[in-house]
Amino acid sequence: MAAQLAKLLCSGMLALAAVGSLGMRQVATSTTAGPSDDIVVTSDGWSTCFQVNVGSLDTLELVYAGDEIFTPGRLDVDWSSGLILAVQSHHLYVPFSDSDPPRGITDTPILYAMWPRNAERTSWRTGYYYSLRYGVATSGDAAILPGGDTFLLSTVRWRAPNDPRVVVLANERPFHVRKFAVPPYPIRRASLGEPLASFETDGVAAEIELTSDGAVAHIVTDQHVVHSIRTDTLVEVAPPIAIPPITGLSTPVLGTSIAYLRADLSPDDRYLIVNQGRTGKLTLVDLEARTARTLTTEPPLEITGGVAINGGWENRWRLAVHARNRVVVYDLDPTSTAPLQEISTGAVPPQDLWNPGVVYLALAWSGRGDKLIAESPGLGGLQVFAVEDDRMELLRSSLGCGLLKNDIWTRNGELVPSPTPPPTDTPTPTSTETPVPTDTPTPTSTPRASATATPSATPTATNTPSPTAEPRPIYMPLALHERCDPTQQRIDVALVIDASTSMNEPTRLGRPKIAAALEAARAFLDLLSLEGPSSDQAAIVAFNAQAQLLAPLTNDRAALEAALDAITLAQQTRLDLAVAAGAEALADGTRRRSTNQQVLVLLTDGRANPVPVEAAVEQAALAKAADITLFTIGLGEDLDAEGLAAMASTPSGFLRAPDAEDLAEAYGEVARSIPCPASAWWGGR
Repeated sequence: MAAQLAKLLCSGMLALAAVGSLGMRQVATSTTAGPSDDIVVTSDGWSTCFQVNVGSLDTLELVYAGDEIFTPGRLDVDWSSGLILAVQSHHLYVPFSDSDPPRGITDTPILYAMWPRNAERTSWRTGYYYSLRYGVATSGDAAILPGGDTFLLSTVRWRAPNDPRVVVLANERPFHVRKFAVPPYPIRRASLGEPLASFETDGVAAEIELTSDGAVAHIVTDQHVVHSIRTDTLVEVAPPIAIPPITGLSTPVLGTSIAYLRADLSPDDRYLIVNQGRTGKLTLVDLEARTARTLTTEPPLEITGGVAINGGWENRWRLAVHARNRVVVYDLDPTSTAPLQEISTGAVPPQDLWNPGVVYLALAWSGRGDKLIAESPGLGGLQVFAVEDDRMELLRSSLGCGLLKNDIWTRNGELVPSPTPPPTDTPTPTSTETPVPTDTPTPTSTPRASATATPSATPTATNTPSPTAEPRPIYMPLALHERCDPTQQRIDVALVIDASTSMNEPTRLGRPKIAAALEAARAFLDLLSLEGPSSDQAAIVAFNAQAQLLAPLTNDRAALEAALDAITLAQQTRLDLAVAAGAEALADGTRRRSTNQQVLVLLTDGRANPVPVEAAVEQAALAKAADITLFTIGLGEDLDAEGLAAMASTPSGFLRAPDAEDLAEAYGEVARSIPCPASAWWGGR
């Protein structure tokens, strides 16, 4: 079923407009392997390649295509660190029973990620982040903050995909923009962890525009309100601004204007331009005065989509608008009340505006500002125009596969022109007289030095004392060659499983929660390397009113299976005893391996009872002090969430599973997230 659905998505649901070669000129391409400074990053949203592409706007050639993962939408890039993030625009759920799953499937809403493999950035890795607690907003936005170690993300209520017929997950309240630390880059997938800060919005954050210094984020929601917040604290810095709505366009399934809403910030950070859809008009927001007014165009447009204010040094302050069947350029004067006068225009094939899972009418200026890149239905999914004075010329490009680009990112406003050295004066040539030759003197003999000659004394120079230089710190480069391959990292792990009577309650599939938990634990054991003298080891602990060690550390799979089968349920949930028993099993000097990292994974479906959770937090602190990496998995909603988060070694070490059927994924995330020990890194960092 899911495979058939994927084929349907990737087939002729778009009427392709033929794009001929008339009027195009071929740009000479270079054979260099890496991207130029003027690069473009695009997300493909509706074709046979659901991926992010990196290309050069100098050569107009593709540099690298990321892996296919359904489906990257709005994106942001921190080119200094190389991090690329793209928010999912549509989802493909595939049940585990599907015999022919398509490529790029995920089983939870995700945030697509790419990062470079090499310094030349000719090769990239692809993975994704996910959360089982905070829903990634369908067609929402992300913004990477300066430094590339934190980012803002549009989130909604978490929802579980469980129907192969549903390819677009609805956005449900509450709506937030949350700030996350960038987790370690995922080899395939990694959990987002807990947010550093949150800001609740009236609608889904469709656009998050950062000021040039990254200190303030201007958020445009699909309820047509602009919020301005500090990016360090996510505190609002000024009153919100109501703006005119997107008219005549409603996103399939989502029911709002989110897929059509586009905004851009002016080079001086003062003004925001937002489209209005089928009114053919634009909104100019004065972020200092906190006002909004409508701009008209001459001649009028039928529709306004993507907008881009040029921050490059060529065509600076020019405004480009994607009008569905053409791209139009204007000179923008924010202080003028006159209609915007069209300077130049370039035709693009008109695209359908009804397909679910697409973010429409993307548009961007190149880094230098001499080119426009516009979403365009057809092979490649975009068109590139050269813009000079009042002329636009279509260029031949090959910037990736796809039929539509969900989003386009460039270094516009980030690149600066190379300094031109001042011309030097050329000296005026002067006439040179030819010297008159003179007679060569007759050589004479050289007298010999006398053996008794006494050399005259050489006067001794008196040294002038120099002022003593004040010592300064010297910063020396330190080159480290470090490696810790997670596939080679061996662990001693204690699986500590809740065996209270509530674990007998049914899952969404009708079986007892304990059955799903044991299945997930067995799947975790499948991920371990239990063979050989340098293998992983596991211990099994069950807890209720007491904590019982059912299997000490061992690599004997049969013994571990027997221990899981021996778990019986009883009343109460002694989290404190559970942690203590798991830590004691890992400390067993007769069984532990000194080269193995110690890991404790605790699963519970309820609150600590009858001893408060604080006792468990204290036991967890002792375990962590003994170099045990501690993960906690909370099943369901009735949890000591703050306590479980405090018990975990890292913010991302506390995972939540809404239903016991989700436990296999949670345990799998633990297996993928076990860090390398501090001893693997210089200085024990």
